[in-house]
Amino acid sequence: MVLRQEESGKSVYSLIDIVHFTEKVSAMIHGALDESEIYRTVKEEFAKSKRYNASILLLTDNGSKLRFAETSLSPEWVKAGERVAGLRSYQSFCFEVKVRFS
Repeated sequence: MVLRQEESGKSVYSLIDIVHFTEKVSAMIHGALDESEIYRTVKEEFAKSKRYNASILLLTDNGSKLRFAETSLSPEWVKAGERVAGLRSYQSFCFEVKVRFS
């Protein structure tokens, strides 16, 4: 039983860590109007953390797909993923959205 409490405590601290980290990143991009600046900041901060990864996905104009805009994964991981998936660029890959948002 003690082990479960310790595991639970670690989970709570991990959750608190990611909440604080995302709050910090959110504060950094608050008020930024330039899309590329927002993407760059999110990408760089997550990459610098060496603990978390982030990918930014955007809904296409017609709402039928999600497309990759940016990722904090290292270029080596991105290239490896592109090779495995047979893509020229991960940013050209889209996911179909089965549920419509209104």
